[in-house]
Amino acid sequence: MARTPIYSDVNVRNPRAQSRVFDFDSVQQSLDNLVRTPSRQRLFYPWGSTFDHLLFSLDVATLYRIQNTVFEALTRDSRVTLPYNQTYVIPQPQDHIFTVGAHFSIKGLLGQTFTKQWSLNGGGPV
Repeated sequence: MARTPIYSDVNVRNPRAQSRVFDFDSVQQSLDNLVRTPSRQRLFYPWGSTFDHLLFSLDVATLYRIQNTVFEALTRDSRVTLPYNQTYVIPQPQDHIFTVGAHFSIKGLLGQTFTKQWSLNGGGPV
């Protein structure tokens, strides 16, 4: 018997292949939107991230601010359970890139831990 999905959303990545995404794919799409959308870019929606002003210096304080920004952006999705110590930032100064990511669980999908990473450069998420 097929399991009934807990979460679903419109597929914004490839709607021709499948019009809806479910469970992990639904949450992953939401997290991508939270990280990739600059804060306050959408009128009346204060969510988003503030990476754009953090990506030009490489020091310990900046790494912590980027980690805080990742945590704040991802915890805006109420379906995600994310301990602060499960977010991370890996600087790649030679390429002017920060790899940011998190290990998280999704409410309702018990016993599963997921990992998501993004690469950030001076122009924002790539």
